[in-house]
Amino acid sequence: MRIPVATSLNGKDTFLANHPLSAGVVGTYSRGSANRVVSEADLICFIGSKTGGMTTHFWQVPPIGSNAIQIDIDPEAIGRNYTLKAAVQGDARSALEVMISLMDPSTATLRDRWNQQVKEFVDSWYAEYDHLLKSDATPIRPERLCNDLTRLLPDDS
Repeated sequence: MRIPVATSLNGKDTFLANHPLSAGVVGTYSRGSANRVVSEADLICFIGSKTGGMTTHFWQVPPIGSNAIQIDIDPEAIGRNYTLKAAVQGDARSALEVMISLMDPSTATLRDRWNQQVKEFVDSWYAEYDHLLKSDATPIRPERLCNDLTRLLPDDS
């Protein structure tokens, strides 16, 4: 699909944080860049998300009324907190494979432009917090600890 991915805090391990299309964790305990990406996207795809208060920063990210679709195996989760343009009850992988097969190749340039903007948002976030990610303060900053662990541990840890 080549579209940016923002995850919930609980779902952060479903997509590598260092992947070029990763916007980071969205919601209350999140990166500002991820919240910006989700708020400015022309379509939000909630995949396996309960769209709860923490993930959506109390239903502000994305704003209520945003264009959204939801894919979930749990019928109770679909449309619980957002009005949807479309909903799919079923397996996320299967639904995404169908969506990919239906994508219009002529939109690739638009997606590439959006992906470049997202990269700029993420790079800006890293630049803003770089001093915390590399801090030598005692006690150790949690940002430094998490950054070091992410860098040192295998991707499947």
